[in-house]
Amino acid sequence: MAPAPRPRLALTPGEPGGIGPDLAALLAGRERPGRCVLFADPDLLRARAAALGIGLRLRPHDPA
Repeated sequence: MAPAPRPRLALTPGEPGGIGPDLAALLAGRERPGRCVLFADPDLLRARAAALGIGLRLRPHDPA
């Protein structure tokens, strides 16, 4: 029997100048039971993650 697919969490960080991109970068860098899909500017998220000193690996989302 195949394992159940991991759930997906869709996240929009909101205002680019607010705290949302920081929280999104922190969430994306944590271990969680599902996949985190961020709907945001990847360059902004990378910049905010770098400013926070956290590693962040982003991949384009494949809805399939």
